[in-house]
Amino acid sequence: MSGFLYSEKPFGFKYRFLTSVKKVFRRFLATDYIEMLRQQGAKIGNNVFLDNVKIDINFAPLLEIKDNVSIAFGSQIWMHDAALNNIFGLPIKTGKIIIHKGATIGANVVIFCGVEIGENAVIGACSLVTRDIPANTFAYGIPAEVKGTLEDLKKTFIDKIQSNNPRFKYFDILPWRDRIKRFSNEEIQKQISDFCQQKWS
Repeated sequence: MSGFLYSEKPFGFKYRFLTSVKKVFRRFLATDYIEMLRQQGAKIGNNVFLDNVKIDINFAPLLEIKDNVSIAFGSQIWMHDAALNNIFGLPIKTGKIIIHKGATIGANVVIFCGVEIGENAVIGACSLVTRDIPANTFAYGIPAEVKGTLEDLKKTFIDKIQSNNPRFKYFDILPWRDRIKRFSNEEIQKQISDFCQQKWS
């Protein structure tokens, strides 16, 4: 038998229903979370997406996230470092974090205090950001290092699409900000289900 969250069929009704409920619930919580951060002193712009992001709420006034920023699941933002305070009783290090308009932060990224991420910058998943990232660049790694411009990133991605590597299929779908305005959660899930069944079955 299947577990509670999944039906026997990978894209069955129960799976789609529970996934839709989960997405709505998470979106509501994310909005509520942003409002709570603002009340604690963080400066957060419009159209900001935080997907279960851990934020150093005690130092919320040191955080500024500008418009149209997207931060993916599991990322962490720390405006203080208390490691040596805990070990030696030394002062706690603190620093502002500023994430500029249009930046995209991948899943499970950790951002340390005193960092500024430039406009439209892209940070790859599982990176550790310990220094400033310039605007219109992409960076990844531990620690995160700039690997090129956004145009470089776009060209590399298009080259990979055209290489027709059988390990990958590419899903042509609207960006999430446009997607959630135009389609319901059920419609989006159906598009994903149809793609997987058509391209991977």
